[in-house]
Amino acid sequence: MSPTMRRWVAIAVAVEVAVCGWLAVDRLRRPRATLPTTVADDPQIGAEFAALARRAENGGAREWLFLGESLLGQGLYGHAERAFERALALDPANVEAAHALGFVVDRTGRVAEGNAHLRRCLEIIERSGQQHPQRSLVLYAIGRNHLRLGDVPAAEAAFRRNEGFLPAMFQLARILYHSDRPKEAAELLERLLEREPLALELHHLNARVMERLGRPAEQFAAAAMEERSAHLVETSFGTDYVQPFVKRHRRSDPAVADGGAASVGSDHGRGVELFRAALAAYRRNRLPEARGLLRRAAELAPEDATTWYHLGEMEYHLGDPDAADEAFRRALALRPGYGRSRDFLDRRPP
Repeated sequence: MSPTMRRWVAIAVAVEVAVCGWLAVDRLRRPRATLPTTVADDPQIGAEFAALARRAENGGAREWLFLGESLLGQGLYGHAERAFERALALDPANVEAAHALGFVVDRTGRVAEGNAHLRRCLEIIERSGQQHPQRSLVLYAIGRNHLRLGDVPAAEAAFRRNEGFLPAMFQLARILYHSDRPKEAAELLERLLEREPLALELHHLNARVMERLGRPAEQFAAAAMEERSAHLVETSFGTDYVQPFVKRHRRSDPAVADGGAASVGSDHGRGVELFRAALAAYRRNRLPEARGLLRRAAELAPEDATTWYHLGEMEYHLGDPDAADEAFRRALALRPGYGRSRDFLDRRPP
């Protein structure tokens, strides 16, 4: 081999050694994913996590975020936290990673530290100058955590910044009520009920506010609306946040047939079916339909006090107090200790 050829071979070997050395050093410098030694109930998930960990170790922020979300879905908060930290280190402007990190830290009981991460997430969103779907959730979580920490003024400020987000406005109304500002609470609840006229928690709080203000007729009306309200104001988003990550590793169970109870062919059985259909219509705010179904149910099962009570509710809400009182009296005759019927008869304003 000529001297020139030997020099080129030496250079090629040196380059190859240098590249291999750099790759080895880079590999050693890359953080390794920490995984649980076992995953309860499904050993196959362990193998899936190992594959996700390899992808993360050789990838970027997106892969670390995916690993963290998958771990979070299995309730492995400590391992997920480290994955989210790595994702955020690789991409400091990653809103999802910042939000997820705040969430898992919060869920492990470090509320103040969780709020620090959530504020960082909020700063990332606001620096972007764009509307982000997670802003309301992050700001709401910050306000809720201030409540958990006993800092009511900070919580109020956070909820006020979240104008238009119903859960935040509901929490603000609660703060106003408990801090002896019932008039402000009443004004806010009036606006919220225009948006959500069948929100159970809003009517419940409104009844308490009206009692504080000494307005018994409006208190009674608000309490009556509780009975017909089915919509719940969401105040905890943990399950909704984690559920997509849970489904990521959930295998389908064999379908289970729903046998259900056989319909009873008697008048009583048909009355029960009509009663259930009436309540379904009631919860969808279809009161005339519900009243018609309950009237038929009462004809078929006239001994059922609950049917008469709910028929009284429908008559009351549809503006027929005499028919309502008659239905409540029938319910009391069948069940003398029926306090809800007695409450309507005793407390309903003329």
